[in-house]
Amino acid sequence: MKKFKNNMKILIIQEYSRHIENVKYRECLCFERAFKRLGHDAYSWGLGHPNFDKPIDFDSFDLILCCENYGDSWIPNLANYKKPYKIFYAIDPHVRGIEPYEAIVRDKGFDFMFVAVRDFCTKSNTAWLPPAIDEELFYNKQIIRDIPVGFVGHVATVERNYYLQTLKSKLNLSVNLEVFGDAMVDLLNRFKISFNKNISNDTNYRNFESIACGSLLITDDNPALYDLGFKHGVNCLMYKTVDDIVSFFPLNEKNYDTITNNGIELAKKHTYTKRCISILNFLKK
Repeated sequence: MKKFKNNMKILIIQEYSRHIENVKYRECLCFERAFKRLGHDAYSWGLGHPNFDKPIDFDSFDLILCCENYGDSWIPNLANYKKPYKIFYAIDPHVRGIEPYEAIVRDKGFDFMFVAVRDFCTKSNTAWLPPAIDEELFYNKQIIRDIPVGFVGHVATVERNYYLQTLKSKLNLSVNLEVFGDAMVDLLNRFKISFNKNISNDTNYRNFESIACGSLLITDDNPALYDLGFKHGVNCLMYKTVDDIVSFFPLNEKNYDTITNNGIELAKKHTYTKRCISILNFLKK
């Protein structure tokens, strides 16, 4: 591994958000803000960014971090740039499979790949980097929680749709689809209880976002979540079946406050700043 400075020049590559509401929530900008908090000189660049058409000297950077994109064809080939250490971050291998990301790493000249889903870290040049929250954007706003049980996100799968429809019938689940940005954060702050259904074996963003906003998280039982500090009955509730979820109700109010407060504390361990520290520690090895 190269020797890195304490004040690096870092380029984060990712296509600009296609949803105007989500611009400041885009991973590249969250990483940029986090690296800057840690004293580094960080820039975001990619398709759709205002600076995309300006010439860029990739060899002027110490570190290049490319986050997953909507499409891959525009990603520059970095093979001939020797100064920066080049990392690719695969976020959705549970949806696309790991092969397209391995092809990007191989064909575009990356040195290493972080993967957001642990089960896909199967090769020596990969490591687990779970999703995170930006602490400037996700927090408990101390507003009235007027939605008893809510979901915000996408239907995505037949299985998730089954859970949504069943819980809507049994628990009057409030289902909010295609809500982005600040409106999504406001919903999480209005949910007393936030229902999450991961796709496959991932540990999706909503796990971290829900607890950061002070909502009680109900999510899939997943060993990867255990290793991230999630504990059933301590800082969240975990289920294996829809009947498990129904059995959680009615909730004990005292337990509710304890679990949500513990969830807020756990969220502080899963910020972009913490993830950047993990990347920097990796570079020091």
